[in-house]
Amino acid sequence: MRWIFLSGETLKCRGGGIGRRARLRGVCRKAYGFKSRPRHHIEISILFPILPVGDRAASLVRSVSGREADNPPVNPLLTSAWAVLFDLDGTLVDTRLDFDRMRSEMRRLSAQYGAPATAENDILLIVESACRHLRSECGDEIAERFRKAAFRRLAEIEAPDCAGAQLVPGAADLIHDLKARSAAVGVVTRNSRSMSFQMLENCGLEVDVLLTRDDVPRVKPNPDHLLAALQALENNFPDEQRIAVMVGDHWMDVKAGKAAGLKAIGVLRGRDPTPYVEAGADLLVQELAELSG
Repeated sequence: MRWIFLSGETLKCRGGGIGRRARLRGVCRKAYGFKSRPRHHIEISILFPILPVGDRAASLVRSVSGREADNPPVNPLLTSAWAVLFDLDGTLVDTRLDFDRMRSEMRRLSAQYGAPATAENDILLIVESACRHLRSECGDEIAERFRKAAFRRLAEIEAPDCAGAQLVPGAADLIHDLKARSAAVGVVTRNSRSMSFQMLENCGLEVDVLLTRDDVPRVKPNPDHLLAALQALENNFPDEQRIAVMVGDHWMDVKAGKAAGLKAIGVLRGRDPTPYVEAGADLLVQELAELSG
């Protein structure tokens, strides 16, 4: 079993033994191999073993009847989507971004501008926290000056690490397949516009819209980032009524997708599935290539 389909909005997890067991209410369609009505409610038990760092966590999905759901077809979430939004770094391309250095630099710059230290660990939230303080204490001009300096410094750190970005296996085929189905394809990323454009161009990926941290006032996990991308796409696809989907390798992508009213697919790449499930993922896969037909 390479992926799990989740339809419940809530999932109760409890620890124990060598792993976490979760029981959820799900919806299983005939396409997944169960001989039942198109929408047949079942219970699924999932085992998420805790393995040593570096090992890929295995998952086991079984119905209460004991039948194993093996080798399901490509999920209908993508085939029925009029638009698919992707995260960039870690989802479509791989980089060697030094997040610890970026985080440290944002804290240093915040202190330089007189903003108090924050417990935030998210890089862009460190910037936003300092902006809020500076706007309150020093006014909009100083806050905006800090934001520009912060984004400029982040771009400087990103540049050498993004220059050698590599395609994630399956990315090119998946985008090609989606476009062949006349689906709109967008990228929503917290990276800079210049680096994002360069990575897409160097990797030969063509998308219909690219929205970066430089293009919107609020980035993921705020749903406005995704909604702005959909609005841009709707100019070329005004009459579509099918679903839209968000695909990303971080639970933040799932959270943003669900908040925007989209279906959300989490690409685990060996990570613990728990935060993705808690964020409301509709589908989890280990690798992006599993979504290609």
